[in-house]
Amino acid sequence: MKELGSDQFVNRRGRKPSTNELVSVPTRSQQATTKSRPNASADFFRHLKRILTPARRRKFLFVGGVVAIILIVILIVTADSVKRDYDRQTMAMRRNVTELSKLSPNPGESTSAQLSNLAASLTAKISCRPSAIDVASWYGPAKGAREACQLTAKEYTQLKTALVSAHEYAVYVEAVHEALRPALAQPSESQFAIPQDYQETWSKTNESIIQLHPPKNFEDAHGTLVDRIGAIVAAWLALTSANANQQATAFTEAEKSLQQAYVELRETSALFQSEITRTQAEILYIVQRLTL
Repeated sequence: MKELGSDQFVNRRGRKPSTNELVSVPTRSQQATTKSRPNASADFFRHLKRILTPARRRKFLFVGGVVAIILIVILIVTADSVKRDYDRQTMAMRRNVTELSKLSPNPGESTSAQLSNLAASLTAKISCRPSAIDVASWYGPAKGAREACQLTAKEYTQLKTALVSAHEYAVYVEAVHEALRPALAQPSESQFAIPQDYQETWSKTNESIIQLHPPKNFEDAHGTLVDRIGAIVAAWLALTSANANQQATAFTEAEKSLQQAYVELRETSALFQSEITRTQAEILYIVQRLTL
């Protein structure tokens, strides 16, 4: 067995340690350093406790409370500002409708032009969207204001849509009246008429009506109108033929057909009037709800 300090015990630097070095014991400072390392967190909290004296803790709690109160006040002010913005939008829409409802009809303008102007005058802001901070989810007054704004915006949009529809109806009806005007200006009684002239006039009227593009809700009534004007054209054509050929019986039958065709044409207006009346009632109802 080799003695301590022999060639068997060589350190990393190639030096043979002495016996004292091999059996040396750590000093107290080394032991203290080694023992203190695991307790670094405990020393930190002891140091923090020495810093946060009772007076300092009370001051810290006071400052924290003040900051919390300030934050709460800011949130409430922000929420109330959002509520007022919803209220302003609601009032803007209602005020817009109220002002338009007080306008008097202009006798120098056509109905379609006046309806177009009314629809174009509905220019109030109608977003009513949630704000960046959705305060309506936790602040009751803001939630109520947003719901009222959204309901008003819905009716406001419906009013504008109804006015646009009414304008389209008016444009169509005015075009029909203009197309019918030359034919209706002539006497409808056959004894005052020159059959061939009437037949030509109604044929031109029929062509004008066919070329019109009715609103979607008027398509069925428009088809009926075209058919009934076509019946008048056919009756005048039969009357012209019977008159030229001196056929009394055919002439009489053609007269009866012509009279019936005129009656049915007058009844056609009811097919358009039902949709016009419905739209007018919708406009009136919304205006009454939104007027201040």
